Amino acid sequence: MKAALTNGLMGLIGSFGVGLYLLGMTNTDIFICIVASLVASLLSLMFTLNAVKSYPSTKKPNARLVRAWCILISIYLAILFLFAPPIRNAHTFLYLIFPLILTNGFSILIFGPIQDYLVSAEQKKRR
Repeated sequence: MKAALTNGLMGLIGSFGVGLYLLGMTNTDIFICIVASLVASLLSLMFTLNAVKSYPSTKKPNARLVRAWCILISIYLAILFLFAPPIRNAHTFLYLIFPLILTNGFSILIFGPIQDYLVSAEQKKRR
């Protein structure tokens, strides 16, 4: 929990620092990018977990891992580009992607209780 909170705060400070002082963005544009990153990370985690469950297991353990990462990154970037127009610029994307990924620590804090609820609901359904 401390690591996720620390990453989130570092990403928040880094996003505003890079956006304001290096890229000359407005506070609103930076806020839109941060919120889009949080929404994208939360949704991509949920979609990836459901997608990995539905795939048949293979004898190669790395195949499932690579498939999960490809799904996660594809969904994350698609949602990020969809909801955050300022990030569509390649220069802005290259400078802001690392701080935005760090802000996803906040979505990890939110995802924990959501995942607990989904697992308990699935277990109740099986009974």
